Amino acid sequence: SVLRSCLQAFTAMGRGAPRMQQVFVAGEQLVASLVQGVFDAWPSVKEVVNAYGPAETHVVTVHRVHSSTWPLPSLRESPAVPIGKALPGVGLALRNTTTSSSGGQEGELLVSGPCLANGYIGNLSKTSEKFLV
Repeated sequence: SVLRSCLQAFTAMGRGAPRMQQVFVAGEQLVASLVQGVFDAWPSVKEVVNAYGPAETHVVTVHRVHSSTWPLPSLRESPAVPIGKALPGVGLALRNTTTSSSGGQEGELLVSGPCLANGYIGNLSKTSEKFLV
């Protein structure tokens, strides 16, 4: 985890906490222990933002975790922070869904809108399989 490495590096260097109010996390699953680590190590941070986007898009959803409402009651069952709600102009649908132990929905996420890539470069067969028209 890049975020975990940053937290460890600041601690190991003995440097003071950076003066920032928000931390945005993308490119890795955000889990409760990392959010707790941010709030513990960097007291000036008031919000951790989980910015989610599959490789075929850019960020398509955000979920904001505020220090004033931490910890989230929903994280007692599952340590994964929710991916949040779709950004404006992004269409989301779940296919082959199941209900997780924490009560959330799991399944294949279908994304539509201008955020979507045109396909995989040099791989027409995978593009036709994954990019539905």
